[in-house]
Amino acid sequence: MRTGLADQLDISVSGKSERAVGTANPEDDPWNSWIFNVGMSGSYEAEESSDFIRMNGSFNAGRITEDWKFRFNIRANYRQSNFDVGDQVIISTTQDGNIWALLVKSLGDHWSGGGSFFVNTSTRQNRKLYASISSAIEFNVFPYSESNQREIRMVYTLGYQNVEYEEITVFGKNREQLIQQRLDISLDFRQPWGSANAGIEGRNYLTDFEGSRFDFYSIELDGRINVRLVRGLSVNFGGSIEFIHDQLFLPKEEASEDEILLQTIRLPTTYEFNISFGFNYSFGSIYNNVVNPRFGF
Repeated sequence: MRTGLADQLDISVSGKSERAVGTANPEDDPWNSWIFNVGMSGSYEAEESSDFIRMNGSFNAGRITEDWKFRFNIRANYRQSNFDVGDQVIISTTQDGNIWALLVKSLGDHWSGGGSFFVNTSTRQNRKLYASISSAIEFNVFPYSESNQREIRMVYTLGYQNVEYEEITVFGKNREQLIQQRLDISLDFRQPWGSANAGIEGRNYLTDFEGSRFDFYSIELDGRINVRLVRGLSVNFGGSIEFIHDQLFLPKEEASEDEILLQTIRLPTTYEFNISFGFNYSFGSIYNNVVNPRFGF
């Protein structure tokens, strides 16, 4: 369209298509809208007094249509660090993995309902085996057809959790059953000037711990904005803060100095926060749209 051939092009549509615009399930799709992804990676680094091993693997499957959404994920990570300190060798290992599935049904222009299943094991979070099943309902203030421009979504989730810990927790538990509720409110807007999104998440355990049912809770707020200043130049700012009062998994035994320095376990905290900023500027020829995949770049 940016060449001298633009005025020689003529586009016309004959008749009216019987298929609804935006249909994500064409009849000639041999995969019936299913998408799969398998990944594996690993690395080894070494120097005179230390070496590091990392291995990751994942499998993803999903199918998305206007009426249904299904997502499935399996992931596993393993990391080992070896340090020569004087006459001893300090070995640090962390491993975690999970299985996650989500099923969502469209209930109209503003409502959706669904459920999820999650299984996890994590040495850093003192989880020998964690399993949860939950149901959720979502309301979008704007029709889903406008989601590429604006969204205000509210999601309420109620879930059951069965947890087996690697070490006895600060509450003297090596396994327990929990009921947790969560409310997420997110705002997302996209305009010619850029985009902005913000969210708030609150969750708490409904299980009675010999006190208030709301003693164990967390609240997280986050936001991000991306602004286009001039042609090719944009800036972005973001941040989040979380007030944490639901670390039921913390081990009763105090963390060792090695575990603290190597960050192999989670430590007690009442908050977490982060801030970020940056800019992006692109310039050059507007006519260079040649695709050349040599050397993978």
